[in-house]
Amino acid sequence: MDALSTVRELREKGVKIFFEKENIDSLDSKCDMVLNIYASLAEDESRSISTNIRWRRQKQVEAGEVSYNFNLLYGYRQDENKNITIYEPEAEVIRDLYFKYLIGCTYREIIREFAQQDITPPNNTNKSGLWMTSTIKSILENEKYMGDVILQKTYARDFLSERRIKNTGQAPQKYVENNHPAIIDRTTWDAVQAEMERRVSLRSTEETGKGRYSGQYAFSGKIECGCCGAGYRRHQARGIGMWVCKQHIKSAALCEALPIKETYLEEAFVRTLNDIVGNRDEIIAIVGEAVNEALIESGENLDNDELNKIDGQIESLQARILELNKQRGSREIDAEQYNRESREVMTSLDLLFAERDLIAEQKNTTTLNIAFQAVVTDFLNEAGAQTEFDKDVFTRLVDTIFIKSREDIIFILKDGTEVVAVTSYIRI
Repeated sequence: MDALSTVRELREKGVKIFFEKENIDSLDSKCDMVLNIYASLAEDESRSISTNIRWRRQKQVEAGEVSYNFNLLYGYRQDENKNITIYEPEAEVIRDLYFKYLIGCTYREIIREFAQQDITPPNNTNKSGLWMTSTIKSILENEKYMGDVILQKTYARDFLSERRIKNTGQAPQKYVENNHPAIIDRTTWDAVQAEMERRVSLRSTEETGKGRYSGQYAFSGKIECGCCGAGYRRHQARGIGMWVCKQHIKSAALCEALPIKETYLEEAFVRTLNDIVGNRDEIIAIVGEAVNEALIESGENLDNDELNKIDGQIESLQARILELNKQRGSREIDAEQYNRESREVMTSLDLLFAERDLIAEQKNTTTLNIAFQAVVTDFLNEAGAQTEFDKDVFTRLVDTIFIKSREDIIFILKDGTEVVAVTSYIRI
């Protein structure tokens, strides 16, 4: 239909198309029938070729055959024999990127630090020479950096369209482990994915349901009111930074928690951290116990049979979707039957994905605790006495500040360990 309509449109403008192979002149009105036959044959041939290519790609996916040019991936190089090696100058940037994100740096902070260090983005895609948020996010989410590959992330909806669509369950995928050398270890990669999910959960606001994770201030998104459970918001009062319960801002009747000076919290953290460093052996032991408790609660000590079972069901339903598309294309089933059965399959897939996400969330929490245990332990083993508040140190160690009153504050470390703040002798 596209071919015929184009020929007719050009004919009206007096433009002739001469098909040399078929000896057809488009200005001859009798050519439409012949052209229609040839175009239909060409379309069928294209469909046949597309079906064969799709079948071949599907067999490659099922066999776990990876066809990817790693020269396009930042941090890797691939020679003419398809041997994949790590390119260390770029790999070090990737490792630093993962570490910065894990200890609490925002995308904006990472971009600023990379600019100060004159680190150029992959392929210099940005004319300004600065990293883009989308670039950082794609590196953090890319499983290839831990040595694995997900096959068939995208798929072609039909043979007439060149555009590939993100595969969200319409076609089966294959996860290939240990395909190539890893730049990031699995624990760190899993911990970063869990941290991304955690930040997403902090984004919404009560009024609009929208917002974003902010690292502008050290205490942003980290303070929880011990009276009402709400978060805290920063205010400026006569040039002094103050943190106030969000419910107290609405009405003192909703929450009686009093505002607290930012400098007070900073000094409380410094005193508490020095107390922790002075008793580092005891704290490290407590850290280990907290992580072990988290392991038990999340079921990390159990096997992965349930997860594997869900993955098998998902793969089976995805194969059914492909079969339905094939049957619809060959007209074995009509549109009504196709729509009905595909809806049923997609509903089942949604339920399975939700169940899988719940299990993955529990495992992510544990992975995050394990990763942060290493961060906390490494810092305590090397840290000395602190003389002033350091935002980077605070961001690296503390997950939440639980405030019941100005004298009753608890710092919850990122691995889940709770430490009572040292508030004695601090001026309110």
